[in-house]
Amino acid sequence: MAEILVVDDSELTQNYHSYILKSEGHNVDIASDGVEAIDKISNKKYDLMLVDINMPNLDGLSLIRKIRSASSGEIMPIIIISTDDNPHDEEILNLEKVVFIMKPVEPEFLTANIKMLLDS
Repeated sequence: MAEILVVDDSELTQNYHSYILKSEGHNVDIASDGVEAIDKISNKKYDLMLVDINMPNLDGLSLIRKIRSASSGEIMPIIIISTDDNPHDEEILNLEKVVFIMKPVEPEFLTANIKMLLDS
């Protein structure tokens, strides 16, 4: 299946999302903030990334900006998952292959969005 990076500073959320993804057969890596995510992305190719908005060191929106500005060619799909019901960044929300989902995430809804992004 897919190589997926879960970027969230909450260990509980990391475990929850990892459980859902692994139960669908995906390989999952974890990053606790945007800085750690950039390090992981520079060392491995991921098919998709789940990103929280509010994190220490480098927040999710800044992480997405950095990844997309450095992208040359293939665009990695991103699912933003947050408790913030309004991420206040229309530019990010309107990017190609970006989906926004509110926490808590229903497993079926998450897996349907992953399938949709990976198949597009």
